Amino acid sequence: MAIALATGGPGALVWMWIMAFLGAAIQFASCVLGVNIEKSMLKGNLSVAHVLLSRRIKSPWLGISFAVFAIFASFTVGNFAQVNSVVLPLTSMGLNPFLCGIFLAVLVGIVMLGGIQRIAKLASFIVPFKAILYLGTASLIILWNADQVILLLKQCFMLHLRMMR
Repeated sequence: MAIALATGGPGALVWMWIMAFLGAAIQFASCVLGVNIEKSMLKGNLSVAHVLLSRRIKSPWLGISFAVFAIFASFTVGNFAQVNSVVLPLTSMGLNPFLCGIFLAVLVGIVMLGGIQRIAKLASFIVPFKAILYLGTASLIILWNADQVILLLKQCFMLHLRMMR
């Protein structure tokens, strides 16, 4: 989001809202279709989307391409971006990025090797603090800049309208 705002300006915010709305609609449709798949169709398959595309929609090439793109995305979109987001601030503090990456890999490995119980235990401990910190920080930023919120919203929509012409 920071990159989108830095390169696209305030008007990029409108497009992020539109994409969030469309993403939510796609996720809803995916969940509804996934719930409607019979358990007999799954038979050990872990990818509901792959089964849905291959068997229910009767498009094997679409199911296979989804699975291949999901594999590539799991390595690039999720992991690299998250590790980079953690390592960049640590690097600016003078720490070695390679050692930071190794340290994160060891921590993730310890959690993952503990199985689903350890992942659930860690998530149930971290997520409430993370949510409170995020919402609290966002609320403070909005409160400190309350006089500029209306101006910002006007800028977002005015730039968006100018871009549409």
